[in-house]
Amino acid sequence: MMASGEGIRAVVLAGGDGARMAPFGETQAKALLPVGARPLLAGTLEELAAAGVTWVRVVAGGRHAQAVTAFATRAGVDVVTTEAPGTAAALLAAMEDMEDMEGTGAAADGQPILCIFGDVWFGRGVLSGLVERARAGAVDAAWALAVPLGAERPQDWICVAVEGDAGAAGDGSGDGAGVARAHGWRGHPRSGSHRSGGAFWLPPGFGRYLRANPGQGVRVPVGGMPPAESYLEESLNLFLEDGGRVWAVVPRRPVWDLDKPWHLLAANEADLAQRFGPVTGIRLAPGAEVDPTAALRAPVVLEEGARIGPGVIVHAPLYVCAGGSVTDGAIVAGPSLVGPGSHVREYARLDGAVLGADVVVGHCAEVSGVVMAGARIVHYCELSGVVGRSVDIGAATVCGTLRFDDGASRQRVGGAGGRWEVPAVCADAAYFGDFSRTGVNVTLLPGRSVGAYACVGPGVVVAQDVPPRTLVLLAQELEHRPWGPERYGW
Repeated sequence: MMASGEGIRAVVLAGGDGARMAPFGETQAKALLPVGARPLLAGTLEELAAAGVTWVRVVAGGRHAQAVTAFATRAGVDVVTTEAPGTAAALLAAMEDMEDMEGTGAAADGQPILCIFGDVWFGRGVLSGLVERARAGAVDAAWALAVPLGAERPQDWICVAVEGDAGAAGDGSGDGAGVARAHGWRGHPRSGSHRSGGAFWLPPGFGRYLRANPGQGVRVPVGGMPPAESYLEESLNLFLEDGGRVWAVVPRRPVWDLDKPWHLLAANEADLAQRFGPVTGIRLAPGAEVDPTAALRAPVVLEEGARIGPGVIVHAPLYVCAGGSVTDGAIVAGPSLVGPGSHVREYARLDGAVLGADVVVGHCAEVSGVVMAGARIVHYCELSGVVGRSVDIGAATVCGTLRFDDGASRQRVGGAGGRWEVPAVCADAAYFGDFSRTGVNVTLLPGRSVGAYACVGPGVVVAQDVPPRTLVLLAQELEHRPWGPERYGW
């Protein structure tokens, strides 16, 4: 058992390229994608602090290494950069020059390490629950999150086999999570009930299993094709084979791995539900204002300098960050968050929307989903999905959300050349990559995307994904005929 006053160290692995996160992976690190109008990594660091973690090292790598390094450094976190292929190799690289928390110079492998995947959103208290159980348990045991698959397919995940129904009841702890023995991890199996949860408490001496990792991917069923990467889960399999004990913690609260773009929508929806859970009534920070003509029919939270203006109708919980405003007859129809310095005005409608910083939604535009920093949606638009950074949406751009057959849309994972998949959640959402733009009267059919830096010209119906850095124009064929008074008998 670990002494209660002993410091906890964590390593956050944030070096992935985000290939399956198209159209956003090309321009953003998954660890910096916005959840609740702030970078995912910011929320992870906050949860680690709440769990009692006293020291964090972030591992950056790949094409987004500089962005991750810049953010983590500003947050006061230690950063290392590595090109090591895979989570096991990246963790091992992060541990190479660590010393123990007491400053005695002992190797990092002499103490437990909490390893977190940087592209995972954890519900409040999930990481604290994992740490509490690990600290109270045997010092030589490993602990890992195991997340129920729900509607998701096991073939899309690294799955963990747990003993019995660990999620049927909690173990008496405050977070209600279940605990069971873990019996091993498999990559994209044909059956399974739980996926690997992206958080691991690794016991002292675990470095030997990182070094022994074969670098061939997690063991797979017959016919499976694992990539040549060193997965941490395969090192845990080696630990189990060597007689080690691994306990699975099955959380009751949401955990979303931001693997594909629709997971960004699901994580933001879960974050909104978590944010509004304890909120009742109206909460105004100093300098916040509510116009007396506004109709507030649901809980509202306004940060410093935020404002609700004339004629606004709030039917669902609303959170407005510092300097933001909702005014001029705007309507809030579903739980929504307005980011710092963002403005919703002129009869616009939010229906379950999360807006980043410096966003403008105006003039009868209707928005649901996630809108990233700096985007402009200002005239008669209907958008449902994810709008990237600094996107300029032309007047009357519309996203279709219902197919004629009432089915779910297939979406291509990873851009051109990727495979088709029917999302288990948010199947008909549309996606606009960073720095893209549309002309007037553009229509996106359900499930389609516009790549980063792309431009869709006026009147185009987007029936296929638009590749990044592409201009799409409508080729109009005109026919000219004689016409005049003679046609009317003069």
